[in-house]
Amino acid sequence: MLYKRIDYFLEVANCLSFSEAAKHKYITQQAMTSQIAALEKDLGVQLFVRSTRSVNLTEAGKMLRDDFTKINQEIQIATDKVRGLNIDNLATISIGFYDGLSGSLYINPIMMKLQKDLPDTTFDIILGDMITLRNRLMDGQIDLCITTATDWKEWPSVDISILKQFHFHVFLSHKHPLGKRESLDLNMLADQTMYVLPSASLSRTAPYWQRRIPCKNIVTLPGLRDVLIYIELCRGFAVLPNIFNDADSGKYKSFSIPFPDANADLIIARRQRINTNALVNITMKKIVQFFQNIENPS
Repeated sequence: MLYKRIDYFLEVANCLSFSEAAKHKYITQQAMTSQIAALEKDLGVQLFVRSTRSVNLTEAGKMLRDDFTKINQEIQIATDKVRGLNIDNLATISIGFYDGLSGSLYINPIMMKLQKDLPDTTFDIILGDMITLRNRLMDGQIDLCITTATDWKEWPSVDISILKQFHFHVFLSHKHPLGKRESLDLNMLADQTMYVLPSASLSRTAPYWQRRIPCKNIVTLPGLRDVLIYIELCRGFAVLPNIFNDADSGKYKSFSIPFPDANADLIIARRQRINTNALVNITMKKIVQFFQNIENPS
């Protein structure tokens, strides 16, 4: 418990924001504040000076930040060495999340549930694009990955469950002339630029519905963040599932694609192994249950 509080302290010390640190550690701001208060009580010193506008370290906080950073680095080095031994009884699970997945709607609630249900387990969280996550899973660098994928049926030696299915939408800036419309005919996109991700290029292997979207120009960008920036600048549009942060924030106007098969599967995958860590299976089942409860709230 002390190490976890130190880890939280270092995150706040680096961010100088309790809310941002809580997001990075996938806990609530109230929980982060409680953990820091408990650490200050244990140490008998105040670590932060907080006001309505800022968070700053006290002199004691600055000293502990430097000392705890060194200690944390030593612990990380030692932990990495032990993990390299492939000891099955270590209660550590690494989970890769598609970096386009909404933190507030999916990643944060999932991690909060896992930390509540499996308090003695350490979860390493890795964010990455679809291709990177698939490769890291295949290479044994992560235990589980949660991502969208069109080719998941072709992944070798994996167990996969579909968590949720999302329909694709055309996303435009609400400031875009077309974003002011109540409805959209796809032919209106003919003179627009469509921004796509590397994993969603409109090649001959792309889904048929995807190749039916008219546009004057197709530009591949390296990541979702880049795509959203160009959309916000009213430079064009993108066709995306409604799963990313701020999708419903009012920044964008979305229009459903009029093709029934225009869907994206959000999946959870693990490698098939003879001696699979039982904790990996338990974690996978809990994540599947999380999405079942979303569909069928009790």
